[in-house]
Amino acid sequence: MSDNTIVNLEDIIFEDYHITTDTAGITLYLRNKRRRGVERFGPEKTVVMVHGATYSSGSLYDVRLGGMSYMDFLAARGFDVFAVDVRGYGRSTRPPEMEQDGSLSPPVVKTETGVVDLGHAVDFVLRHRALDRVNIFGMSWGGTVAGAFSADNPEKVVKLALLAPQWLSDKPIPIDTGGELDAFRLVPVLETKARWLSTAPEYARNSLVPEGWFETWAEATLAEDPWSSGKSPERLRASNGPIQDIRDYWRAGRAFYDPARINAPTLLVPWRMGYRCNGRSCTFHLSEADLRAIPALG
Repeated sequence: MSDNTIVNLEDIIFEDYHITTDTAGITLYLRNKRRRGVERFGPEKTVVMVHGATYSSGSLYDVRLGGMSYMDFLAARGFDVFAVDVRGYGRSTRPPEMEQDGSLSPPVVKTETGVVDLGHAVDFVLRHRALDRVNIFGMSWGGTVAGAFSADNPEKVVKLALLAPQWLSDKPIPIDTGGELDAFRLVPVLETKARWLSTAPEYARNSLVPEGWFETWAEATLAEDPWSSGKSPERLRASNGPIQDIRDYWRAGRAFYDPARINAPTLLVPWRMGYRCNGRSCTFHLSEADLRAIPALG
């Protein structure tokens, strides 16, 4: 957040919703932030965000570090920003398979489910704000969810932004550690910092994360899954459906969706520190869209 935007948190309105889905007993948590005093936002200023395969939208986009969260930043810039937790993540309902021994069920919450849940969130926002389209933002696995949704629903998307989206890979993808997959995995949250920094250039590791920021983030992230504190302290449940899809699609040479069907102007941000999108392949397959690609970060 280097454009020196000053965020007065008193000017930011927060609201949240629990929205219904096509599955009985499953509700999705949707958070919203916007600037106080602005009553009407058009499609160009409305954003719906979706998270990656491990951490929720609250964890990724709405933990305040250095005085603001990413959602605060966007709201301060004049956006009406929504962020959804796919089922099994954050404050959304966990599927029944995640409330029992994970070894009893195959991987749950695959990408097709994420696309459906993003669709529920978008449709809610369209109704709630009386709009016909919104902007879509997705990170990592959420980039696949966002890309697939945008390909299937071009009439609902103004612009699309993809941060470190998945793509075909002939190399191992770090999030898949191998072995048989249960319904979900337990993520050692407190070990995440070392894993993140191990992928950064050595000269930058000591300066990337300011003191106290990681601890603040970890506390907020673990608080979203109270189950973990009683049964597996300092670990977070995350569905294995996205990992199964890595094996069935991206590592098998099969794209989950056809990017050529995306008509919206698209910002593609490859990220060397995450699992990668092959920039040349994406550029080729996104030939029907107005593609803006920027160099890999890190």
